[in-house]
Amino acid sequence: MALVRSTLKLRLDPTPQEAEGLARLAGGRRWVWNWALARRQTSFQETGKAVGWSELSAELTALKRAPDTAWLKEMDSQSLQQSLADLKDAFAAFFARRAGYPQWRSRHRHRATFRIPQRVVVASEHIRIPKVGRVRLMQTPREFPGGITKGATFRQSASGRWYATVVVEWACNEGPVALPADPGSVVGIDLGLTTYAVLTAGAPVANPRFGRRGDRKIRRLSREMARRKKGSSNRAKTRNRLARAHERIANQRSDFAHKLTTGLLDRFEGVCIEDLGVKGLARTKLARSVLDAAWGEIKRQMAYKAPRRGKYLGYAGRFEPSTKECANCHARSPELTLSDRTWTCIGCGAEHDRDQNAAAMVKWLGWARYASSTTSQDVAAGPAETLNACGAAVRPPSGRHAA
Repeated sequence: MALVRSTLKLRLDPTPQEAEGLARLAGGRRWVWNWALARRQTSFQETGKAVGWSELSAELTALKRAPDTAWLKEMDSQSLQQSLADLKDAFAAFFARRAGYPQWRSRHRHRATFRIPQRVVVASEHIRIPKVGRVRLMQTPREFPGGITKGATFRQSASGRWYATVVVEWACNEGPVALPADPGSVVGIDLGLTTYAVLTAGAPVANPRFGRRGDRKIRRLSREMARRKKGSSNRAKTRNRLARAHERIANQRSDFAHKLTTGLLDRFEGVCIEDLGVKGLARTKLARSVLDAAWGEIKRQMAYKAPRRGKYLGYAGRFEPSTKECANCHARSPELTLSDRTWTCIGCGAEHDRDQNAAAMVKWLGWARYASSTTSQDVAAGPAETLNACGAAVRPPSGRHAA
């Protein structure tokens, strides 16, 4: 048994009083962020040295006894201290040149959010939040592990809905997974745009194109909001409807990915997918279709679902010729173009459907060539963890090491 951390995103259904309490905690978090940022800037301008974090923590505690800031007593103390910790991490990222200088938090330009590291309890139908109470959940966690809650982040979306992202630590049997011996229990998947997924066993999966289907409504709402007077209630209503339309598309993509990955892992003992460079493809002329397909989400979900279910997950390298290589004799046809949907192998003369052959090649690259090797028993969770080159020199000697 190993300790595993899972992240659950839960939608809340607060009453008007509970929503006001959530907004109050988010406002307190934003105020502490801005106050601490101003204190560090003022201290650096006056003394040439920023005030320390422990000193800021002590000053924050003293502010609760001041008449003007006595309202801080109504906030959760851990949430306020966590705001200081988040600002500290933001400065550390800035000095390490991983991010820009920490910015002021505006009520209008930033989403309402706060984080509580402890004392958040999740049940089957509600979540208990300090200083707010028990808030009803819109949906019951289907696979809630029931472990130890390590922290929770609460955030209000652009549509006004509240969500809780809870980190739970629980015991899991996740461990090394051996290569499946039965070829019929392993499936190869070729992801595409015309057809979303072509499988070596089973019917192909059609591309839902959620973004394309929702474009008409989004364009209409965008034009409607552009005609509204800035600051008017009608503009705010249209902005909320537009945000809900975008959120609906995102939820449809996530639901489709979860159903597809869970269904495949339930049907097969092993799944082989291609290690696509989604970021690079998102910079091409097919960027809109690639991002709408959400291939990266499929890879992400497969990566954590497979080991938890004890299923094998294999990868075909992104530079492997899965499309131009015959799955039967492995002869390559480099002259193939994207418009060639069917082709004849120059080695064995077999007729291939482009997508079906690619799926078969992904299965061979991610499973078959390792299953046929003598080190198949040493494979832990895929070709990335094989022992083929472990401890050996994988490059030919060159230069001063050639002798």
